[in-house]
Amino acid sequence: MKASWTRPRGIWRKGWGTKGLALVLMLVLALPFAVAGTASADFGTSKVLVNQIGYLPLANKVATIVTPATMTSGTTFKVINTTTNLAVKTGTTTVKGLDNASGDFVHKADFSDVTALGTYRVEVPALTTGGVSVNFVVANDIYPNLPKDAMGYFYFHRLGADLDGFSGTPYYRKAIHDWNTAISCYYPRGNDSFDGPIYPSTIPADWCGGEKLNVKNAWADAGDFGTYPVNHAISAWTLLNLYEVDPTVLPNNSLNVSPAEKTNGVSDLLDEVNFGSTYLRGMLPTNTSLLASHKITNDDFGIRPGIDPWWQDSWSVKKDTFYNWNVANGTGNPSQIFASNIEGLVHFENKMNDYILNGALPIGQTRNTLRYAQPPSTAATYAVARVAAQLARTLSASTDATTQLDAQKYWATAKDAWQRATTLPTIIRNQVDHPAGDPNSRQFESPGGGDYPDAVITDDKYAAAVEMYLTAHKLGDANKATYKSAVTGAGSEYKKVALFDWQSSGPSGSLSLITVPNDLPAADITSIENNVLSFADTQLTTIASEGYPTPLAPIWNAGANRYEYDWGSNALVVNKMIMLGHAFEITKKRGTPDLKYLKGMYQAMDYLMGTNALNISFITGYGQFYEKVTHDRLAYNLYHFDNIPYPKGWLAGGPNNASNGDGVTPSGLPPAKTYAGYGTDGNVQAFASKENTINWNAPLAWVATYMNANKSYLTGSTLGTSTLSATAGNASASISWTAATGATSYTLQTSPTSTGTFSNVTGAVGTTSLSFNASGLTNGTTYCYRVVATNGSSTTTSNVVCVTPTVSLGTSTLSATAGNASASISWTAATGATSYTLQTSPTSTGTFSNVSGAVGTTSLSFNASGLTNGTTYCYRVVATNGSSTTTSNVVCVTPTVSLGTSTLSATAGNASASISWTAATGATSYTLQTSPTSTGTFSNVTGAVGTTSLSFNASGLTNGTTYCYRVIATNGSSTTTSNVVCVTPTAPLGTSTLSATAGNA
Repeated sequence: MKASWTRPRGIWRKGWGTKGLALVLMLVLALPFAVAGTASADFGTSKVLVNQIGYLPLANKVATIVTPATMTSGTTFKVINTTTNLAVKTGTTTVKGLDNASGDFVHKADFSDVTALGTYRVEVPALTTGGVSVNFVVANDIYPNLPKDAMGYFYFHRLGADLDGFSGTPYYRKAIHDWNTAISCYYPRGNDSFDGPIYPSTIPADWCGGEKLNVKNAWADAGDFGTYPVNHAISAWTLLNLYEVDPTVLPNNSLNVSPAEKTNGVSDLLDEVNFGSTYLRGMLPTNTSLLASHKITNDDFGIRPGIDPWWQDSWSVKKDTFYNWNVANGTGNPSQIFASNIEGLVHFENKMNDYILNGALPIGQTRNTLRYAQPPSTAATYAVARVAAQLARTLSASTDATTQLDAQKYWATAKDAWQRATTLPTIIRNQVDHPAGDPNSRQFESPGGGDYPDAVITDDKYAAAVEMYLTAHKLGDANKATYKSAVTGAGSEYKKVALFDWQSSGPSGSLSLITVPNDLPAADITSIENNVLSFADTQLTTIASEGYPTPLAPIWNAGANRYEYDWGSNALVVNKMIMLGHAFEITKKRGTPDLKYLKGMYQAMDYLMGTNALNISFITGYGQFYEKVTHDRLAYNLYHFDNIPYPKGWLAGGPNNASNGDGVTPSGLPPAKTYAGYGTDGNVQAFASKENTINWNAPLAWVATYMNANKSYLTGSTLGTSTLSATAGNASASISWTAATGATSYTLQTSPTSTGTFSNVTGAVGTTSLSFNASGLTNGTTYCYRVVATNGSSTTTSNVVCVTPTVSLGTSTLSATAGNASASISWTAATGATSYTLQTSPTSTGTFSNVSGAVGTTSLSFNASGLTNGTTYCYRVVATNGSSTTTSNVVCVTPTVSLGTSTLSATAGNASASISWTAATGATSYTLQTSPTSTGTFSNVTGAVGTTSLSFNASGLTNGTTYCYRVIATNGSSTTTSNVVCVTPTAPLGTSTLSATAGNA
């Protein structure tokens, strides 16, 4: 483990060193609004804490009741329907007692059996004050817009492009840092009054030899405007993992993205991560002996609200004041001076472009504050490899040409980064108070933003190896074995399941392994899955045992004699919710969805939405009492001063008493209450509890989207999902789908691509049928189909199947003749076929493989040579028209040596015949046959069947009778027949005995 969760390390994520922190505290505490120990009065005052939005019908519904410690027995609670003002449930609370996280004495009221749709409140009559909750709903859709709102955080924080997706809304702005195409590599010098000790003079000032890095197009990391690969990597992984768990979520034209991205047919989630990760390709210098830059920041930390002079820091003035000041000071048209020209607002981060490049320095500005690529690290290089590999994998299936090209570029970047990280000397990015004991450790605090220090990188390597391996597996890359070996050889990191974050990234690799197809042993995948289930079960136990429904238990700090929540406690909650989501996915994959994991996710969301010790929703814009102002330098200027609300769906960091030092977050309170109030200008500076970051909103987007996609499991009736299949025909397609449990009707939808925008198919909207025949289609054009099932209150979407109608394809008829070590194969033309592939197998029912030289041919015949005589070869031909195939009949032949023909001769004897014949080439045996006539029916001669002899003596014949003979030669697979010879046996001719008697002349 890189860091114990009990160690207050959050402050170091920001890189505020000890000197800087002291200075911040002095300056902040001097401000009239920054009084430690105070909080806003805008929190809800009810002592009956519920989800301020509501609950799904079948979700767990448990209110937390804050009572006097003397109320040690359960008390009556009522659930009131606000329309009828009647109680729909009366029950008794369960006493939890003292809650260590909040210091509250609490009861719990379980009203999970209230499932009827409606608006309700919970009342506890025994409480004389605060005994009534806020109103909430029981509905089939609780957070329909939260996925889009949470993802909108990333679009808002784009660096490098105008936010055209917000055009026509108060949230539109021009680009920030659109000039970051040539950023210098830099080691800062000397001492910085704010950031403390920085790099010594022994290190070269320009670490990449004068090269300028193109790091345009990124996300602002957090409240500042730095970009940090190590934190970006876990944020991008979280969003891409959501896509790989369910590629149907957040499709094209579902989010606020650029107009071009709305119409490219690519998932908007992928578009967002693609844009925000573009800068990573520029973090590697062209010199391959250098690692990736650890961060892109200015040489000072950035705007410090209420600290920097107002001309440096527009936190303390309105936009129009800043705009008018520049005009009043004679600097001309602001659009000529301020390249970004955000309606007159120029923040500290852009002044190196706006002031220095244009030669217009504000009054009193003497320091050249610039933006640099800070020195490299191995962790950052692994981060580049991880994100680039995962993007290459997820973008590779796109049909959009630009996106396909991006995928190729990312894969090249990933391989480059992996090669450098695994072969170059290790450089650890570490701060002065965290010595690594490594000569390459940079143990000096660098300026300009959070350091993200990390003394252990074995997990970074494992996480990167996983993404490299999975992408190589999908793309068929020749180096897959190398990456796979790095995965399985990662020691204790392999198969590890634990809570993940930027500093402990290894478990994210294990989650990828159970999400993305691969060829690891099934037992290893099962082991990871079982570890996830075990981890998730622990979270459910914590939710049930804590006073408020959070999976986060406070940690006892013996040295400080207190319980603690760490920096970003809400981020820990949503990351644990992701683990619950993966557990639910595992049970779905195994065939029996276990709703306890999904219910656990919803209970943890109850905590974020108001069932907490502060009676506040930590998500902007959600709930009756919600966070209004987070620690965000840009949003505060652009919106708060003009009374424009923050965008919805941003997650505040959450209570934190482990590393509190901003001077605004209250101190001396229990961990769950160490949170600055909202609604006051001063509390925006509470970075210890109110910061927003990409790695906190990414898991919020994950859980919100996943919960929304699976909400049907917790509605009035669980709605199943159909499985769709489709077959192309001639200008038609036959589509069918399985019945979805609980569905009342279906709507068939079509799109030209699998990730494109789907539209309803006329004639198949709201149908109860399970099939549809689509006619009038265009042959050669691809049509993708999916079916949406509904039960009237929720929907599920099937898999997507794409088909390409074509002219009906005929079937060839094949014939084959064996030769000597050869076979001659031919086939008839198949109607509509454009090419043929000849295939062979040793048996007619075996596995067929393509015949070399006869793949995709347009010929109707093929001569197979080099065969083995005596071996059987079976053939078939596959015809195709480019989108479908047909398979011919199967013909089997056995090549043999050519069989010669014998020449037969015969001589008749006395009741016998002597027959002989010449040897036939290739013959293995002979059978002598006889017939009474040369053209009659021949029968085998007993004693001369299958003989290897070349002669035979036939005896016992009848003299005077004709016998015709022929011989059949065979080689075991074929035969030849000799000439016919006929003979007639006869008795031998005797000799006369002559006698004579002489007479008279």
